[in-house]
Amino acid sequence: MRFYMYLYLAVITIVFLSVNIDYRLGLLLILLFGSN
Repeated sequence: MRFYMYLYLAVITIVFLSVNIDYRLGLLLILLFGSN
């Protein structure tokens, strides 16, 4: 169970690093991932 939390945090970090130019897009992706 905890493994998925670390994987989730890793994905969030990668997303932020990928879209740090437009952080709002990153926040939108996080909201989409969080709703699932």
